[in-house]
Amino acid sequence: MARRHKQLKKQAAGVRGKTEIPVKVGRKKGRYDAERRKKAIEIERGSDPNRIKWALQKLANSGKPQKILKVNYKYILMAEKIKRQLRLRNIKITKLTAAV
Repeated sequence: MARRHKQLKKQAAGVRGKTEIPVKVGRKKGRYDAERRKKAIEIERGSDPNRIKWALQKLANSGKPQKILKVNYKYILMAEKIKRQLRLRNIKITKLTAAV
């Protein structure tokens, strides 16, 4: 894992939050990056649509009321398009540098 990704996860989790939380998506198992009391946060730094789709699916199954996907500014529109294709409505997509 890249050093910058690790920094972003810790920053997103905050003081009392956790990182690397296991979640089950269908038959597959995965981990989303950070969680706080009411928020699930996934950070995707790449541009691969499949990785963004997987991140959205992990968030959808997190069980938290607020779900946030952080992507690079260039890929926000692509992430929104994938979100619409998956018919996910309650996930907020923000840029990486945005405060949570």
